[in-house]
Amino acid sequence: MPEYALDANTRALAQAMGAAVGEVNDQIVLRDVTFASIADAQAASVSSLLSRISVRQGDAVLDYVRGGADLTTADGATWGEVGTPLTGKMFGMKANDAADDSTAMANLIAAMVARGGAKGIIPRGKVRLPSLTLNIAGNYLDLRGEGRMATFLDFRGTGAGVKIGTGFFTKIGGFTVYNTSGPGVEVGVESIGPQANLSWFSMFDIETSLTAGDGFLFRRCFMGDIYGLRSQNAGGYGFNFDAEDSGTKTSLNVRASHAVQAALDGWRLKNICYSEFTALGADRCAGYGYHLENLQNVRLHGGCENAGKAAMHFHYDAADSDLLDGFKGVTVSMWEKDSQWNGTAVAEGTTDGKLATFTAASNTAKCGGVTFEDCSNYTTPTIAKNIQINSGNWHISVPRGHNSGMDRTVGGGSFSVVARDPNAVLNGLNISVTAANTPIANLYPAMRNGTILYGGRITIHAVKSALTSSSAAAVYELLINRGTSGASMVLLGSTGATAGATANDASFTFSVDGATNQLRASPVGSTSGTFFFHMSCSGNIDLDPL
Repeated sequence: MPEYALDANTRALAQAMGAAVGEVNDQIVLRDVTFASIADAQAASVSSLLSRISVRQGDAVLDYVRGGADLTTADGATWGEVGTPLTGKMFGMKANDAADDSTAMANLIAAMVARGGAKGIIPRGKVRLPSLTLNIAGNYLDLRGEGRMATFLDFRGTGAGVKIGTGFFTKIGGFTVYNTSGPGVEVGVESIGPQANLSWFSMFDIETSLTAGDGFLFRRCFMGDIYGLRSQNAGGYGFNFDAEDSGTKTSLNVRASHAVQAALDGWRLKNICYSEFTALGADRCAGYGYHLENLQNVRLHGGCENAGKAAMHFHYDAADSDLLDGFKGVTVSMWEKDSQWNGTAVAEGTTDGKLATFTAASNTAKCGGVTFEDCSNYTTPTIAKNIQINSGNWHISVPRGHNSGMDRTVGGGSFSVVARDPNAVLNGLNISVTAANTPIANLYPAMRNGTILYGGRITIHAVKSALTSSSAAAVYELLINRGTSGASMVLLGSTGATAGATANDASFTFSVDGATNQLRASPVGSTSGTFFFHMSCSGNIDLDPL
């Protein structure tokens, strides 16, 4: 660094111009405002007139301004670095597929955290990390490679992979992770980081391959923008949003991502609410394309080819839920080709194009509902029913006029029900009617405008237990009016097993309670037990089944 002896007048001029000033051999000298190293900057006393300095670090020049926490000069002034990215090469990273870059990578991350948030660049090439668990945790961290087909992180089968801990505004992307001893990328790890969760984060352009565990494992995370990810040849799930310690995950926008040849399911989504999963793919995975459990207000749009089981599997277990009680507001749009079905209907390994299966921990559990929207099969199923219920009390909606190329019939399950038009058919599922005046539905005006006035026609199809039951069914047509003076009802007609000859006969009289605005059923004759009530409305009347 050049140094020049100055007389008093020149010294005063230099100070006025904001130059750094120090003492060398009892003489006042002028130093360049760009320091050759951090050590040189730390040893300098800087004029109070100077608000900005620069420091060389490797092949980069970093700019600092007063008031930060990254650098302290000899006069006690503190300085903060202003936006120049850190690079792996600053810390000795070779990325040549020969050197062990574990230490350089750890030092890069440490420098980013110490700076209180910074951008770090992993260079193009093969970065060997055989002894590293790559922990990334903190606020405002931005770590990226030069693209997933340019920057490769090779953990050599012993490194644990990438772990993204807790913090705000983390960004990570632009590389491929492979040969890990566990999950390729683990997200929202609560044991590392400054806070309880990972929030306001983004992940993009990341591929995992040949991972001993899941390709991507998501733990406690919220407000995530996730796109352009690919999991290939995962030893577990391709994408796993089911870590047992994770809690409920919310506000996730996952799109344009692909699971290929996972050893288990392609996508496992559990305990998630108000989130969207769009333009996803699941190909040649050994399990289900998509395993869905305890979801609320979630939209799924994707495709599945050659799954070892069905394209989708829905499961509800109240004991394993985290804040969420059943499926609510779940809509799926799925394109399916040549998936398998390993249930009791056909033998394991039979190619039949099965779209979805449903299970629950209890056959009588009220699991909530799922709406299929614009689904299709590339291959016509070779079995009679495309949607199979194995257990649980489900409300499944398959609207008319949609779902081209697929069989809309729902089969199996003692408590299964299908509503082909969810706006016209409402289902009272598994209602026990053993005494007079049993409530089966709440009544409202069609506009739901808070008034007590409503009137119209209700058609009821009643049947014991499941739709596939051999019990006798009956149909009832009711005309109902609720005015300011109270409620009235007229039975327009009925047909079927209305005499109550056996307990299985769906034989009832109906009434309206104007005080509670409830539709009630009373058994006739020997009728007794659990029944389904499938109801449709017209006029200024609406209902919620109980």
